[in-house]
Amino acid sequence: MKRGSLLTRILAFCLLAAVSDGVAGTLKGPNPWIPLRKKVPVYTRRRPPRPPKLKDLPLLGSVSRYGITWTFDKPVRVGRFVNGDPYVVGSVTVKAIDPKPLYGREIPEEEL
Repeated sequence: MKRGSLLTRILAFCLLAAVSDGVAGTLKGPNPWIPLRKKVPVYTRRRPPRPPKLKDLPLLGSVSRYGITWTFDKPVRVGRFVNGDPYVVGSVTVKAIDPKPLYGREIPEEEL
């Protein structure tokens, strides 16, 4: 191994260690060399996510999922499960579904 390459590696390691600790030069505050990362919550059985407060859920007149829209007779509080499926709080009357469900002879022969 060449002497210069070993010295280069040692200096690079020291510089990397200093930068990652935020002590290189006269840095003050957060280290500008390390991108800021949001804390990602980790949920477990013992530490599940907190349910939203009722007042924090939006009042919506309809919900959509997989290209299907359910329209309600009045706005209701709507939330979303972790997988993206919507849920409503309380009782609700669905006044329309789009696209319209097909029954009996309305179903095309190729879809049976």
